[in-house]
Parts: sequence; structure tokens; C-alpha cells
Amino acid sequence: NILVGLLSLGMSLAFFGNSYGQDAEYSQFYANPLYLNPALAGAAGAPRAILNYRNQFPTVKAFEQYAFSFDSPVSLLGGGIGIMAEQDNQGEAWNTTSFGAAYAYQLRLGSNLSIRPSLKANYVQSTLDESKLVYAVDQNGQPTASGETYSSTSNSYMDFSAGMLIYSSAFYAGVVADHLTEPQNGFIQGDAGAVPMKITAHIGSVIPVGGGRNSTNTVSPNLLFQTQGPFRQLNAGVYYNVGPIVVGGWFRYAFSNSDAFIALVGVQQNRFRMGYSYDFTISELRDGVSGAHEVSLSYEFNVRARAKSTKWAPIDCPKF
Repeated sequence: NILVGLLSLGMSLAFFGNSYGQDAEYSQFYANPLYLNPALAGAAGAPRAILNYRNQFPTVKAFEQYAFSFDSPVSLLGGGIGIMAEQDNQGEAWNTTSFGAAYAYQLRLGSNLSIRPSLKANYVQSTLDESKLVYAVDQNGQPTASGETYSSTSNSYMDFSAGMLIYSSAFYAGVVADHLTEPQNGFIQGDAGAVPMKITAHIGSVIPVGGGRNSTNTVSPNLLFQTQGPFRQLNAGVYYNVGPIVVGGWFRYAFSNSDAFIALVGVQQNRFRMGYSYDFTISELRDGVSGAHEVSLSYEFNVRARAKSTKWAPIDCPKF
């Protein structure tokens, strides 16, 4: 229909023009820790495996992401390591697969303060299926020529990130620089299509509610800010944990417009965690497209073997 065509054309222009799009978006960013900040590698204090799935605007098949990660603390290395894989499908035409590894070094600055500098390296393979592109139509309803010459329909490159996390029993804060070398990922002849560097900053706290510091009921306010090329985004929200149940609400603001309200519900029991969130679109797209479904699954291994020292204690931050 007309809406699908307009959206597809808009995505084609955004993806293959000078902007070359933004990175994949995850509403449950703490449930995809190595994607958010490599400094979170090993931060749970135990080995863990995580699966993530996101489907944004499913009625027009716009964006779909799959991710897997595994991370663990490693005492011999003085911190934590992690591996990850991701499949990012945009508009059914542009598919990106990446594999990476992260390392975070943990340094204790005081009895109640630690810092974790980190590095991450990804191998990225990006492919374009021209047959799935939708262009404008002429007065007879026939697709017009794109006017573009593709130098390639497949690209591969190395990508690097650096992150930092500082935390205590009262707060945590991190900053990340992704795409440090701004690698080239263009398909159009004569346009290298550099991937813009992305800067992410996040901060939050976990506050016990009743029962002292060991209470299982907590409130966790959080802020996340991201900037990449001309795009800026601010997420503000709160998690509320009642025993094994976690609920959360977030507002995502893209500076140029109010983007979405995000509702989350999760269950965490012993080693297993499962979360579901839905993005309610509140921008001008709300009348034409649906929101976004997101699911996360996490399993921790050898929970009883967690290190007990202050240096290796797990970071008390949200898991969704």
C-alpha cells in the first residue's frame, strides 16, 4: 500500500544516502549488556548467556534484530570477557551480521568504588538485496529507476568500541564510544558511507524499598543518552522490583520529536530471567505503524560460585 511504499522509500534514502542510518535500537538495553557497554562484560559476577529479539514496526516489516551474548568474570585476567553475535535486518533489504568479543578490566579505587575500562572488537558483514528495495512510482504506477549505481552489494569490516563503567553500592555510570574508526559501509558507487561514531552515556541507581539494604523490593531510576551523527536520543525511566517480578516504564525522546513510551515486565527466578517490553509509538508515525515487541532471555551459570570479595562482587544494576 501507499504507506508501505513511502516508508520503504524513506528507509532506502536514509540507509543508502549520506546518513547511512543509526545503530540497532534496544529498549531493554541492560538485557543486552555487551551491546550497551563492553565494560559490563563479567559484571554479573557469574557466567551468563543472553538471547535478545526485537521486532520494530512489524506491520511494515521495518526492523528486526536477533542477538546472543555470553560473558563471564575471569580472575586471571583481572576482569571479565564476553562474546556476542547479532543479526540486524532493516527493511528486508539490508542485512547485517556481526561477531565480536569484549574485555573489561576491573580496578578497585576504594572500599566502595570500582572502575571498569573496556574494549570491544566486532567483525561485521553487511549485504544488500536490491530486489527488496522499493522506489517511487510514476504516473502509471510503475517503479522509477533509482538513479543509483551500486559498487557492491556486500561489505565486511572490523569495528571497534571502548567503554568505561564506574560504580559503587549506591550508583553506576558508564560511557561508551562505538565505531571508533568510523568504518566504511557504503554500497553506492562514489560514496564510502562511513558509519558515524556513536557516543552513549548511562547512569542509574538501585534503591531498596523497605527491609534495609537487603530488601528484595527496589526502585531503580535510570537515564540513557545517545548521539550518532545528527541523531540524539534520551531515555528516562524507572524499574520497580517486587520479589521475582520487575515492571518498568520508559520515555524515549529523540530531541526532534517524542518517540515512544516503553512498558516492561520481567521475571527473575534463581538463574533464569525473562523480559518482555512493548514500545508504544507516540510520534507522527503512530497512526500508520505498530510499535515494537522485544523479548530477552538470560541464564546464569554457577551462581553459588560467585566471588565474595568486594573487588569481584557483581554490579548491582538492572538486568532488563
